[in-house]
Amino acid sequence: MGAVIPDIEVPITIAYLIWIRGIPLQSIPTQIEPRTLYVLHVPLYGIPLATVLGVLAVVVVYRPIVMRMLGMRTVPEELTLSPNLVVSVFVGVMSHLLVDALHHSYNPLLKPFYTGSVDVLVLFGNHALADPIVQTVCAALTIAVVVMELLRGREGLRRLALGW
Repeated sequence: MGAVIPDIEVPITIAYLIWIRGIPLQSIPTQIEPRTLYVLHVPLYGIPLATVLGVLAVVVVYRPIVMRMLGMRTVPEELTLSPNLVVSVFVGVMSHLLVDALHHSYNPLLKPFYTGSVDVLVLFGNHALADPIVQTVCAALTIAVVVMELLRGREGLRRLALGW
């Protein structure tokens, strides 16, 4: 959850632009200004906020879905509010920001002190080249883990849903 929660701001912003501001879907790419969009991608306040949101998402949203999907009657320890859950979500948020810093065209790593992009971690110093490389590597790793766990059967499905 920690690895995906920082991107929750993107669909929220798109929904706001469509339903509140009445902007047509095809015009949205020209309406989103990355320098004002990012909140959860700013380490100073995004990491604690995303960690809290991620923990809440696990306990309130994810836990009931996984329990129903796996036919569980008791709450698994991995999905209870605990230091392990907080650390797990925190590490996920940190990894998300690190991976983004390797390929995004705007990295607000020093905001609010510096609103420009910090691009020292962008692979090859080239966003256009780094983006497909990072996305391909992440997709390949995700597919490999999912296939490996699904080959384990029900136990693999449980491990995917609850983590290791």
